[in-house]
Amino acid sequence: MKKILIRTVIFLIVFITNLSFISCFRDNDIPKADLEFIEFKKSNTKNDRVDIYKLKFSSSIAISDKVFEKADFPHLTCLLTNKADFEIKDIDNAEIRLMGYFKSKSTYEDVDSLRNDETLNKIKKFEYELDVLFYNDTKSDNKYSSKEDIKKSLSDVSCIPCKLEQRFFMETYKFYLSNSMCVPAEDILKTIN
Repeated sequence: MKKILIRTVIFLIVFITNLSFISCFRDNDIPKADLEFIEFKKSNTKNDRVDIYKLKFSSSIAISDKVFEKADFPHLTCLLTNKADFEIKDIDNAEIRLMGYFKSKSTYEDVDSLRNDETLNKIKKFEYELDVLFYNDTKSDNKYSSKEDIKKSLSDVSCIPCKLEQRFFMETYKFYLSNSMCVPAEDILKTIN
């Protein structure tokens, strides 16, 4: 009888602990943003160790309103593959990627721009421009990708998929990924050459 009671108590403790962890992993309630590529160019920001680029894009949601209210510093992640619908595990396993960070809410206030569209009347878009870098996780001596690495990675790719990504402190919310945006590999290659 005593063994059964001990097992029951242990089971209840484990069950309640697991339930409390699961209940903390809530939905983030941030709508999936539709991102649209505008421009890729060399940045005026100088760095002796790495080339920095600017990636300009628009979003269907105000990133500062939706993402910054739940967490700080979301970022844009682009994988150098043809896989448009990537997930968090794909980001974690990517060897070479392009990333740009929102440094603060005040630095990247939304720029409202209205675009005329005959079928949809006016659509509100929010434009952003981020400094982005190419990272390479295969190198132990340098975490940045060389131009040769980038060119090699883009040789079989027509478009690199990018998503807005946010991971929350202690995983209190589910990871956030926006819908995918296509950045033409041709535009990147022209800029880095």
